[in-house]
Amino acid sequence: LAEIEHFARQCLAHHNAVALAITNATGNVELALVVESERVLDTQQLLSHLRTKLPSYMIPSVVRYVPSFPLNSNGKTDRKSLMQELAPTAQ
Repeated sequence: LAEIEHFARQCLAHHNAVALAITNATGNVELALVVESERVLDTQQLLSHLRTKLPSYMIPSVVRYVPSFPLNSNGKTDRKSLMQELAPTAQ
């Protein structure tokens, strides 16, 4: 997941990104990329960039944009909260 985040951040310049493995509504596990941004960015450009850097099985099938990441008590991104928010909406 760290490698996905690394290459996503390369493309996104000033935006943060978190990669997660989430369980979708049918019970299958999918890779999701959550981008911290006030607006929706060019998802196709992002995915094209990732396809040039990563093997196909590491390309996220879900990309979501959120205005800000939830933080845990240590001030770090709360990945568990992000997973809980995304899991029911994954398609």
